[in-house]
Amino acid sequence: MRFLLVTFIALFLAACAASEPPVTDVNQPHLPPPAFPVSSPTEGQSCGGMVATPGPECDDGEYCHRTMADQCGAADAPGICRPMPEMCTMDYNPVCGCDGQTYSNECAANAKGVSAAYAGECTS
Repeated sequence: MRFLLVTFIALFLAACAASEPPVTDVNQPHLPPPAFPVSSPTEGQSCGGMVATPGPECDDGEYCHRTMADQCGAADAPGICRPMPEMCTMDYNPVCGCDGQTYSNECAANAKGVSAAYAGECTS
């Protein structure tokens, strides 16, 4: 009986020890903080800012995305670097791109690296 009791207690203590957090989770103020990355990815980076001081360009495969409310940056509203979509739906929901071309939908415009100026076909 004692053997079973001792075995049960040993198994119980082993299970409790396994559920404790590792030592690395403990606050260790004597260690330096983790290093910050040297460079951040451009996705989400502001682009195309003020006309007098233009913002940085986006990397290859990205475009400077602006919302329709930004009016293609007419009011110096900066955009955000986003990856160009690789696939889009085939639905026809036309938008006029900031380049003056009509696209079948906003995704199709973005895939060409163009933001949508407004919903609907281009008027001129």
